[in-house]
Amino acid sequence: MVYSEETIRDEVFDKVLLYNGTNCPREEISSLREIEELEAKSYSENQNQHIHINIRKHLISCAKAISMNDSKIASELIKQIRKEASPIGDGIQRLACILVDGLEARLAGTGSVAYHQYVTMQVRTIDYLKAYYMLTRVSPVIRVSYHFANESILGATGNASKIHVVDFGITHGFQWPSLIQSLAKRKYGPQILRIIGVDLPRPGFHPAERINEIGRRLENYARSFGVPFEYQGIATQWDSICIDDLSIKDDEVLISRARDVSADRLWEASWSSYKVVGRESKRVWMTRVMVVLWGVWKQRNAYIFRRQCKPPWLLARDIKEETEMWLKCCRGVAILG
Repeated sequence: MVYSEETIRDEVFDKVLLYNGTNCPREEISSLREIEELEAKSYSENQNQHIHINIRKHLISCAKAISMNDSKIASELIKQIRKEASPIGDGIQRLACILVDGLEARLAGTGSVAYHQYVTMQVRTIDYLKAYYMLTRVSPVIRVSYHFANESILGATGNASKIHVVDFGITHGFQWPSLIQSLAKRKYGPQILRIIGVDLPRPGFHPAERINEIGRRLENYARSFGVPFEYQGIATQWDSICIDDLSIKDDEVLISRARDVSADRLWEASWSSYKVVGRESKRVWMTRVMVVLWGVWKQRNAYIFRRQCKPPWLLARDIKEETEMWLKCCRGVAILG
């Protein structure tokens, strides 16, 4: 594995990660619409439409053959799919290239090897940023979630002098430059911001390479905006982290953020406990989960569309009351049934 110095910050990073009045120029929307129209036109052509139908049919048939351990038919279908798929084709053809790799790995029993090659593959942050930028142009969900989270942090911290953020699964740290920018604009001056980025170590000789690169980038943004800043990167297995590693201080407002992997782990733990409880408890469990998700979703929409923001304690109280109401309804239905 070859170590290469990444771009810490340039105009591309600023354009994507900072608020600039409008992060969605009209000319970019027009170009995206042109791309969509070209894709739609391409799909409407009989030849491409026929290829798409064949790809879908062959992918499904191949998966069924593999599940039935029919390696001969599966191998023939994989060859056919590779003829129809293309890494430079339209969306369906590009997706088929990825799916057929997975099917082939499953057939050959080399899934673990393929996964290891995937996780050790070095993707430059600037390339990831460009893909992220295109995604935010098509769908605002990620950018809106970052904005909502940052506004919640600003509301929760108020005029506190020190803010301590612990980001479990910091990945590339794309959320934090805009928070630094917002802190610099506060009327009573920027607060001291301390971020601890936690992520899994990268395979190879530089396990903390990316997480340290994130720190250098955030330090650059903090310096340019005049925000006092401290950063600590922790590249380790999450289960090995203890409270002392986080250096929590009494005079700081502590913000904890957990993404992707931890959410999956929490869900798996919750699901494991769900599977062993009785029927009535399962109904209660599912009710609580649905009400919490629904409550958070309503609050998110209220903030985005009506600029209404409840403090966390009030949101928690409302969710608790609504949960109790739903549980009473569930018990009533069970009695009537």
